[in-house]
Amino acid sequence: MKKLLLSASILYSTFFFANAQSWTPQTSGTSAGLSSVYFSSATTGWAVGTGGVILATTDGGTTWTTQTSGISTAISDVHFVGGYGYVTSTAGMVLRTTDGGASWTGVPTGAPLNLTGVWMDASNLWVCGEMGGFAVSGDGGANWNPHSTSALNMADCEFSGLHGWVVDQVGTISKTTDGGTNWTVQPSGVASGLNSISFVSQSEGWIAGNGGVILHTTDGGANWNPQTSGITTHIASIHFASNTHGWAVSGGDVLSTTNGGTTWTAQTGVCPVNLLSIHFPSTTVGYAVGGNGYIYKYTAGSASMNDMNENLQVSVFPNPTSQILNIDSKEKMETAFIYNMLGELVQSETKNIFSVEDLSEGVYILQIKTANGTMGSTRFIKE
Repeated sequence: MKKLLLSASILYSTFFFANAQSWTPQTSGTSAGLSSVYFSSATTGWAVGTGGVILATTDGGTTWTTQTSGISTAISDVHFVGGYGYVTSTAGMVLRTTDGGASWTGVPTGAPLNLTGVWMDASNLWVCGEMGGFAVSGDGGANWNPHSTSALNMADCEFSGLHGWVVDQVGTISKTTDGGTNWTVQPSGVASGLNSISFVSQSEGWIAGNGGVILHTTDGGANWNPQTSGITTHIASIHFASNTHGWAVSGGDVLSTTNGGTTWTAQTGVCPVNLLSIHFPSTTVGYAVGGNGYIYKYTAGSASMNDMNENLQVSVFPNPTSQILNIDSKEKMETAFIYNMLGELVQSETKNIFSVEDLSEGVYILQIKTANGTMGSTRFIKE
């Protein structure tokens, strides 16, 4: 077995390791609290927040430009299809753009209370908010049709075709199959607040909320099954880029999964303040925003093992190991990530000495990140 594993180690050292992941801060140019982020592609996106702030980027966040919203109230959510976009505000106002945000105009909804969520496709526009406020427009907001969803103080809404879901702060999940005219309450199994929805199809989706709650369905919500997030803090936002790869934010931490939520791994201390929204236009690029104007970008790199080792010298012992792994590096380690040879994250640690007893036998990649952002990697064998 050991000879076989050593041979595998040599073999894989010639391959590229495609999951060197990291979150890096971006310069937003604002100190406003950012409540929502949405990207229509890997490089084009918008972030919105308090004081009527709307930020836009067309270069993947290298530069963020302030767009003129014309309002000073907090903006709660943002959604785009092509150059057409809408944002909701806490004053019951919807803003619309048809030119990527170069200009924004107000679209009255008649809603007197806070609007918290917006969703759109090529045909319809939906908004939701407090005190059961929900409305749909089929003409870009010129006319609105209010409907009752059975949910109160809604936090989010999402649609896949005419199938849609809303969630509220007492654990209610309501579903429509006709674009929002008629709604059916689905049993969530929780009484705590639900904050965020992410569907990858009309049948499969996730909902996250307070107390570390993550719910998963594969039948459009007829059945919602709890997943183990590993935390008890509030999850503000969840997003899946595919039916396997998903992310969520809680406080300053980011949770991630590569198996549809069967297991979740926490990357702690990504942001010094609360992150409030996360969005991934693909499985390799994502963005998260939060208080004080913080914006972070995620990239899953494609550096070779040799290239990554040049940045920071890292060694581990004993190697091979059956139980305990010790990390030795020239700089103080902040976080260690362990990947299997498929590039899947299987364990993360914040201490230099930890147990790998639960890992299956095989070859693994250990990647560490230091406080100043330096990365380094090496291989080890689990017996």
